[in-house]
Amino acid sequence: MKNKIVVIGDVILDSYIIGSSNRLSPEAPIPVVKYEKEFFRLGGCLNVFNNLKNLKQPAHVIGVTGNDNSRKEVINLLGGENFEGLIIDEDRSTTIKQRIIIGNQQVVRVDKEVTLDIDEETQNKIFKHLVKYHHDNDIDIIILSDYNKGVLNQVLCKKIIDYSLKNNIKVLVDPKGNDFSKYKGSFLITPNHKEAVEITNFKFDNEKYNEISNFIKNQFSIKNVLITLSEKGVFLNHNHKNYKYKSNVKDVSDVSGAGDTVMATIAYCLNIGKSLPKSCEIANYAGGVVVSKSGTASIFISDIEFLLNNESEFSNSNFKKIVFTNGCFDILHIGHLKILSEAKKLGDYLIVGLNSDSSVKSLKGSNRPINKEEVRKEILDSIKYVDEVIIFKEKTPLKLIKKIRPNILVKGGDYKIDEVVGCKEVIESGGEVKIIPLVNGFSTTNIISKFKN
Repeated sequence: MKNKIVVIGDVILDSYIIGSSNRLSPEAPIPVVKYEKEFFRLGGCLNVFNNLKNLKQPAHVIGVTGNDNSRKEVINLLGGENFEGLIIDEDRSTTIKQRIIIGNQQVVRVDKEVTLDIDEETQNKIFKHLVKYHHDNDIDIIILSDYNKGVLNQVLCKKIIDYSLKNNIKVLVDPKGNDFSKYKGSFLITPNHKEAVEITNFKFDNEKYNEISNFIKNQFSIKNVLITLSEKGVFLNHNHKNYKYKSNVKDVSDVSGAGDTVMATIAYCLNIGKSLPKSCEIANYAGGVVVSKSGTASIFISDIEFLLNNESEFSNSNFKKIVFTNGCFDILHIGHLKILSEAKKLGDYLIVGLNSDSSVKSLKGSNRPINKEEVRKEILDSIKYVDEVIIFKEKTPLKLIKKIRPNILVKGGDYKIDEVVGCKEVIESGGEVKIIPLVNGFSTTNIISKFKN
């Protein structure tokens, strides 16, 4: 079962008043709207939670509401359950964004909200609830959904992130405001282009995404930065490498909640074992699906299943040539680096298939591997030539090769091309197989034998 994800942030109720108008008011040059209907949708951190719910991802939400009718509507939209994570603050009202729409055109929005920082008592209630929930559940990811309504203040963010770092929980942040210092230590932050540029105090040109993201990483001690670029897609700075994914949007209906969908999809994909670059690539497509829908929309598991089942097509649309190689990479040495560097030269995107611990044992014996799969993966991820690492459990990477359909399949050693696993499948799909000579005198087996002697 997938580990649970906790969403913490600002609770927002989105109201849509639909009406028509055929005359102007005699009191002012504004349309007179004839009321037809009103409907509500979950907004803020609740929209992130709703996206996760639609993805069949176990999740929990923590936020603050007033003791008012808007809270009742929120509970109703959540299925009528009594969500104990939605803490009542008697001195606040539940944030509601009320939009008035004539035809398909939004003409005005009215925000009813309190934006002052929550008090210490409410902060403590949120943090204590998080700790209690963590003790009772397996939490892998915390999402901070900040809409600058006063819940995720400096003090609470620090407590949550410090706690997460101690407990090996990834913190993903959808930021707001002009101070990212409160997100220090988080795993990923996802500002939009405007937010990212402004936080640098315009130190860099608008299009210099690498410089902008590096500034954010270094200035605020944040591990990874994803900049959302609206119709241009997204830009990811991860492990000293840059990834840019183009937008798949053809017709934009409503951008409301697109950032929530991107965040929820990234969390979901990470939780099922996808790499961060792949998670962001899929999330970029998911955001495109949502903006084609009207209102604060949500992604569904059927949408994601389609994306996951067609991953190779997405990769091919974003990169000219996909190169694939594989191995155990138990003790990394110069021979491995030579193969990886030469493989990268052959294309645009290098995927490394990594044998799992059980796979290595079946091939090399019970005393192997020396290093566990998560250690080997982290080392490979840090190498500049490598764009993505995928662990496979089978003895051979054939299943993985069929799924990826690389343009170029690379193998190191004295193999003949027709002896390479996946050769037939790659060539039949129009790809190539390349053999890269080994560096003499270097092998994991030789290194181990030296230690034994």
